[in-house]
Amino acid sequence: MEPADYSPLEDRPLRHTVCLFDISGTLSPQQGTVPSEILTLLHTLRSKCAIGFVSRSGLEKQKYRLNATSLEAVTSLFDYSFAENGLKAYQFGVLLPPLDPYNGSFIKYLGEDRYEELVAVTQNYLAKVDVPFEPRGPAVKFRKGMLNIAAVGVEAKGQERDVFEAWGKKFDTRERFREAMRERFEGWGLDFIIGGQVGLDVFPRGWDKTYCPRHLENEAKTAKATAIGRSRSDIIGGGGSNSSGGSPRCGAYSDKTEQGGNDYHIFNDETTA
Repeated sequence: MEPADYSPLEDRPLRHTVCLFDISGTLSPQQGTVPSEILTLLHTLRSKCAIGFVSRSGLEKQKYRLNATSLEAVTSLFDYSFAENGLKAYQFGVLLPPLDPYNGSFIKYLGEDRYEELVAVTQNYLAKVDVPFEPRGPAVKFRKGMLNIAAVGVEAKGQERDVFEAWGKKFDTRERFREAMRERFEGWGLDFIIGGQVGLDVFPRGWDKTYCPRHLENEAKTAKATAIGRSRSDIIGGGGSNSSGGSPRCGAYSDKTEQGGNDYHIFNDETTA
């Protein structure tokens, strides 16, 4: 059901449009929180069309960035909430079912033996990488659908991340690491994507942020099957009585849109504009 404070999607003026926003580096500064004026703009935009966020991180991180009091408060701010590249997806605060046979589990996809080999190779490579300060915490952080890898440690904070980001750009640290991993694990069906200020994300090919529009497509199929009467175009583009041509209008707004960045695929996907 639609949130009580907003009109149903089909009754909003731009009913054929969904605006999807990256949070860190787009709605908020890196490692910062979303300013109140941006939250006000989102509130206004939501009265016009559907809005959603797309993040590689989990809901807990978005709770901090959005100054929310609970996880429920996070998902209530958007019509669609896509955490962990959409592996955890919510529509109007309700968790959506997974879209793949592995239930969004990286280890189930890869298998225990290959997973352990991937981690071992990663740690061996990073042990030889020069960094500007002693690593903060472990270099590898496991999320259900991916590995997050950081040569300076996943617990590096604020200014430390700024220092490494500048260092990494000077010496192509992450780019060289990414290419080495792509070559070593060619044929494994994995993507190696630069994300945030210090990280490299590893996940099955197709589990990038384009996973999110697939939820919209699945919602449309479910709606048609249950005779609700909404097609995919009623949600993200074209169809319906007010359509002008049937092409999707799903806007993706992000910062890491260069090739190899974690927003590249969704920014250049055929379903987004």
